Formats: sequence, C-alpha cells, structure tokens
Amino acid sequence: MNLEPDSIQARLMSMEMVKPQPPAASQGTVEEPRQMDPNRWTAARLLAHLGDDPTLVTSAAGTGNLAVVPLRVALQGAGKRAALATARTYGEVRATAWGDQVDDMNRYPLLDYYRELYENKHPDEDLDDLTEEELWDRVLPGDDEPFRLDGHPAFDTSVSDYADPPEADLDLDTDDWMPGEVAARFGEVEDGYYAMPAQEWERPECVYPAERRDEIEEALKGLGFTIVRDDALISSYQYAPPQR
Repeated sequence: MNLEPDSIQARLMSMEMVKPQPPAASQGTVEEPRQMDPNRWTAARLLAHLGDDPTLVTSAAGTGNLAVVPLRVALQGAGKRAALATARTYGEVRATAWGDQVDDMNRYPLLDYYRELYENKHPDEDLDDLTEEELWDRVLPGDDEPFRLDGHPAFDTSVSDYADPPEADLDLDTDDWMPGEVAARFGEVEDGYYAMPAQEWERPECVYPAERRDEIEEALKGLGFTIVRDDALISSYQYAPPQR
C-alpha cells in the first residue's frame, strides 16, 4: 500500500530538504567490533546532518531485511516517485527526477518505440530515408504529448530488459544511512552480487536482518534517533504508485 501523492506532498511542505550524501571520513579512529567503510556515518555526524528531526522510518515488509531511511529522505523519495506516476505528458515527466530517461537516444529500444507511436499518428509519412539522428528528432515526443509510465521501455521491465524502473534499492539505501556503531553490531554481509540484464548494480556493504528489528531499533534509539515504523511510507519511497 502506497501513500497518496497529496499526503506525501503535505508532509514534505513542512520539512527542510536533506541531501543524502555521506560526510567526509573522520581523521580519528573509532574502535568497532569489525572494520567498516571509513566514510560511513557515525551516529553523531548523522544526527548533526539531520538537524532538528532525527527521525528514522523503518519497515520489515520487504525481502527479509530491515529498511531504515531518514523520515525527510523517505518523504522526498516518495514525492518524486509520486510525481512520476502522476505525470500525464512528456513535459511533466521531463520535470521529474527521471526526465533524462525519456530523452536518451542511446537507450534501447526508445527510438523504435517512439517511431511506432509517431507512425500510428502519421501513417502516410515515410521515415525510411531519414538518418538515425533525423529520425530521433522527428519522432521524439514533444512536451504536450501524452505519456504513460506502464509499458514505456525506459521504465517498464515487462517490455524491455534495458528499462530502468524508478525503484529505490532499500538494502543499499539502508546501508548508506546506517551509523557505523549499528552496522558493526548488526550488519551482515551477503554473498553474490546484484545484477540486471543491462547492468550490474552496486551492492551494500551490509544488510540488516528483519528478525533483529527490535534490537536494531533500540540501538538507534540509544544513539539519539527517533524511530517510526511506517510500511506505507517505505513502500511509497521504494516504488512509484500505480497509474490511474
């Protein structure tokens, strides 16, 4: 179940934006049960970064691992995905965080897809003598052209192996935000790698088993964070809601 776009927007209006980049590595050394990435957040630095709202949202409704994301980051991500899901024209899509995907001439099979759309509207026009660049310029949808997320080969993996769906990787994002003090105690290393037909994805340093949720949440509270359990918000952060 996803949150309604209006609900996400209302919660975003009252919150300062948070950029999810990691801080610079500390010059000092910190004793930990095992060696962690030196660029990983410490609890103190993450609390300072989050400012007046140290709230972390958690969910165990996914793949067996615990998801943990700062509240404001979850709301921002959910809002971006809601904007994409509610886009009805190419201009509206181009105004979202995923706008570049519909204009990428090198993304297969966008050219064929746009050509088919164009030929359905202009059945008498001959496109065979155009170069690839000329064809792209001719068939690329304008800002006022209607758009549907479902079935679009830039986003929908059911129609293209080269699609890049607007989904958050909860394991990776959780590990990006998890303080080193908690990661060193509860993080587990997974074997294998993340792969898609067209590309290989970055893997997290650690994942956090859902069966240890209570322990992890208590450890985070002990470091000064506020914990909110919200499966609906994490789902809206991870996936764009279905188009209506």
